[in-house]
Amino acid sequence: MKILHIIPSLQIGGAEILTVNLAVAQKKLGHDVCICCLMYPPETGTLISSASANNIPVYFSYCRHEPRLLPIIKLMLLIRRICPDVVQSHLPRSNPAATIAARLAGVRCIVATYHNPIIWSNKRQRRWGRFAARWQDGIFCDAEIIKKKLIEYNPSVADKARVLYPGVITKRTPRFPENYHEIKKKLCMTGSEKLAGIVARLAPVKGHAVLIDAAEQVIRHNPNVRFLIVGDGPTKNDLYKVIIQKNLEKHVLLTGYVQDIDSIFSILDLYVLPSFSEGFPLCILEALVFGIPIVATNVGGIPEVIKSGVNGILVEPNNPGKLSDAILKTLADPVAMACMKMNAIESAKSFSIENTAQNAIKLYEEIRR
Repeated sequence: MKILHIIPSLQIGGAEILTVNLAVAQKKLGHDVCICCLMYPPETGTLISSASANNIPVYFSYCRHEPRLLPIIKLMLLIRRICPDVVQSHLPRSNPAATIAARLAGVRCIVATYHNPIIWSNKRQRRWGRFAARWQDGIFCDAEIIKKKLIEYNPSVADKARVLYPGVITKRTPRFPENYHEIKKKLCMTGSEKLAGIVARLAPVKGHAVLIDAAEQVIRHNPNVRFLIVGDGPTKNDLYKVIIQKNLEKHVLLTGYVQDIDSIFSILDLYVLPSFSEGFPLCILEALVFGIPIVATNVGGIPEVIKSGVNGILVEPNNPGKLSDAILKTLADPVAMACMKMNAIESAKSFSIENTAQNAIKLYEEIRR
């Protein structure tokens, strides 16, 4: 089967990482897979190296948020040249253009993918999303909550919408970060401390400010807890200022972007995700692979994988007090922690990228009949 994935860019992001990993996994299953970027040239994205290393062809055909005639024709001609059996687009920014161009190119199986329960972020996306839906043969949603929201906004797609849970690479090797000694030094770690952390884009929706407020309360009760905030983004400077103002420099460390994420997960005792809104976050799945218990907010698709008291604890969003209580409670109970670690590893097995790739192929075949 020849599969073309269409996405805005190959810059770092959950949907982008998933798309590349899915393409690689589908290729390993024996399929002919390629990727097309619509908004940014693929060579400007960090993930181009992963696609190239796995011999995934990557194309570029510029299309704006709103489909325009000339870009649609150019994309249609590219799709005709590639001649895929399946076109799967990702994110509302690329779904309409990909759908229209693929339909004009005569593709038999056109699938749009939604990764977030917000569905459309503005009226323009909603208008084009609803318009293009009539020509989509299937719609994949990362979680049940996303499927539910999509059908609420557009009831006509109820028969087309299916849940395809994302997956991550589960065969990973724990290792210390190259700068581990520097991290220990900055956080004044001697060996008995517990390390909680988050790996996520530094943006308001991820709730990093709430985590810092919770960290202040945690440290007041247990000075042996340290926090790592890994990632980059628009709120980085503001978060750093808050850490300084609260005199938390020896307990909370902003690392910036780290390419070797596995090395970070290898040293964490607890993963914390205080988001205000989420789809089905890959970072949680990655933490589970390493057997890390999760403390996260009860939003989006998170409750579909995290079960309180089993592989983590769920709390309400935007509540530093509840978040700090959950962190303290989890770290204070080594027996419960050990059980959660085992359950985390076990639950991660259901979310391998191989499973996602196989399920996607089955759905393609079902849709094409």
